[in-house]
Amino acid sequence: MTTFYKNIYINLPHDTVKHVIGKNGSNFTRMSEKFNLNYIWYNKDTNAITLYGPSSQLDEAEKYVKKVIEGYTKKFSPDLVDNIYNTNTMEEICTEVSLRNVLDTDQVKHLIGHQGLTFKEITRKTNVYFMWYDNQSHVIKIWGTRYHTLRAVKMIHESLDRVNYNISKYEQSNLEHVKKRQRTC
Repeated sequence: MTTFYKNIYINLPHDTVKHVIGKNGSNFTRMSEKFNLNYIWYNKDTNAITLYGPSSQLDEAEKYVKKVIEGYTKKFSPDLVDNIYNTNTMEEICTEVSLRNVLDTDQVKHLIGHQGLTFKEITRKTNVYFMWYDNQSHVIKIWGTRYHTLRAVKMIHESLDRVNYNISKYEQSNLEHVKKRQRTC
């Protein structure tokens, strides 16, 4: 089953959006579970609610989430009912960062970080919709607006520099250790 995403762009103030999200994301969690989605999140930089999960579920989930948005808008911002959705949306793109000749496939885990921590941090700090490593093509795929994906690419390059530096330090340390052992034998 393929997994993908769908954005709902909104024109609502934070005071209304917080009710759509729910306390500690409770509404997003409930809606995710109802439609077996992986995640639902709000990107305040682009005013988009992103639904991420099985492609077959996205249309129904979008209809339901829009009903929830409309319900909270009627309750907390009734004057905006006719102008909830932003139809002048930002262009979404997928940017690919090839790791060929940059990082071996067995070293990519150091770039992604323990439990995806580095990727999650880059996603959060740059406001891209999501990013993942495609091991078949050995590329990182980043979904978001052009501006946000460029910020993410910059952070990936900074992380790659750090990972490559740590790998070379480790290899150098290992080599010195092996040489010491050979001299003592």
